Amino acid sequence: MTLGVLLRKMGDLEHSYIQSLKTGVRDLSYHNTEAGLESDITRLKAWFQALDEEMLETISAFSNEELTKRVDRGGFHSTVEREIDHYGEALLIFFGKATIYLLAMNKPVPESIESTIG
Repeated sequence: MTLGVLLRKMGDLEHSYIQSLKTGVRDLSYHNTEAGLESDITRLKAWFQALDEEMLETISAFSNEELTKRVDRGGFHSTVEREIDHYGEALLIFFGKATIYLLAMNKPVPESIESTIG
């Protein structure tokens, strides 16, 4: 798997978390099939910027009471608040994977990742 494919998969996952927060149902079936996305850093950055903005808008819209709403994760239930925590955990896992890729490619690890995962 290339780093670009790893990035696309993380984008797909972020999309699924956004939708689960909006709908209350976790669905991992979404896959961005935009041709050449994995090899175009400009398009990947734009896509992640849009996803991040949508995630922030979605999370910001919840009241304290709404954070306790249920999210069906396909076999077990969570709350909106816990779903947000799950997304944070998914980010940490992704940062770990991305770090390994960057180190294997002799590329510097961005300070934002290093300060997040140590």
